[in-house]
Amino acid sequence: MSILIEQVLDYLAGQGIGTKATDMFLNELPDTPNNATAVIDSSGGVIDNEVPVRNKRVQILVRNTDYETGHDLAESIFQLLHQQKDTFTFGAGSVDVMTIFAIDEPYPIGQDDNNRHIFSTNYAITYRE
Repeated sequence: MSILIEQVLDYLAGQGIGTKATDMFLNELPDTPNNATAVIDSSGGVIDNEVPVRNKRVQILVRNTDYETGHDLAESIFQLLHQQKDTFTFGAGSVDVMTIFAIDEPYPIGQDDNNRHIFSTNYAITYRE
């Protein structure tokens, strides 16, 4: 598992988005609790053989029983992550994040079998290890 996505989750938890392993999860969105957030390892980006940087894509899913509450949480995450630049770090001992940009705005992807609303946003992260 990528240390980067763990640091994204830890950063969001530290910003009050939720609690790790209680309502925030890595690479899964378990059936419970009803209201939950997942940070999911996604594809990478184009590899540059000339510059020692890595590119990673991260998907963040927000599930909530209330549409507006879910949308607002996805928007809060968007505000925390989108357009972060070189001075941004997730915490002590973390990777050196160069940029974080949202690939898309938070958008609804529908409801699950329990009528809970799910929102998705994808982020491109360029970093140095």
